[in-house]
Amino acid sequence: MNLRQFTLMDPQDEIAWLQFLGANEQSHQTIAARIELRKKVIPRVPLSGDPRKDPNWMTDHNRMHQAEGMALGLPIPPLTDYDMNDPAQFADWMYLHGAIHAAENDVLGIY
Repeated sequence: MNLRQFTLMDPQDEIAWLQFLGANEQSHQTIAARIELRKKVIPRVPLSGDPRKDPNWMTDHNRMHQAEGMALGLPIPPLTDYDMNDPAQFADWMYLHGAIHAAENDVLGIY
């Protein structure tokens, strides 16, 4: 799933935000399933909640990306050092996150 479509999302748009959270969860499940086809296992952490309110979401999400990166041989920058309530940091995180998903999808042949 291409999460870059959310890169320029208005952080105040609750409908777009919920769509992003659902698409992100679905994307991680697809990535994990493809990695498992390569005979590697990574943790699957449910991403319920809202990273703007729950710091555990950011930690869990970062841990998933780090595991995916290790399984795929991709360096993954930390995704936890962002304040999702700050519009500039939100935009930076969304851009970086979309790029990470695109790189993971490319390696796995997910389009």
